[in-house]
Order: sequence, then C-alpha cells, then structure tokens
Amino acid sequence: MNNSELNIEQLISDPSFKEFQSHGLIDEKALRNLKIRSEYMLLKKSKTQLGAIFELSEKYKLSFDSIHHILYRKSFHKPVIIPQSN
Repeated sequence: MNNSELNIEQLISDPSFKEFQSHGLIDEKALRNLKIRSEYMLLKKSKTQLGAIFELSEKYKLSFDSIHHILYRKSFHKPVIIPQSN
C-alpha cells in the first residue's frame, strides 16, 4: 500500500490507534515522516519540488535538508519483535 492509498487522518482517529499510542507502541517520528511524505505528494501537484519542501519545512519546523532527507532517503524499517510464549 502506498501513501496515497492510506488515509492517515482516519487511521489516527481510530480508537485502537489511540490506545496503541497511549501505551507507547506508535513510533511518533515515523508517523510524522509518513505525514510529510503524504503531504509532499499532494503539494507537488500545485507547487514546485522546492516550494513543496520549503512549505513542509515551515509547517513542521524542520530544516530544508531534514525534509529532503525524509523524502528521499531509503527507508529501512526496524523489525518488530513480538515475544512468543512457549
């Protein structure tokens, strides 16, 4: 599933999501980065690449380089390890 198919706001408003968040099970930084990538795809339709990055930089109070890094670095997902009962 790509970011354009994912309704982030609907996901965040789900009661289960809020429960997971209250227990510290949500990676807030990864969620922010997902929002940034999703908003960037929308902004690119009406702005230049640089304009979109600058707008996101201001909105999230991050440097241009930080936004660029979020958008264009290769992402490596950390594995989730779930302990199993024997």
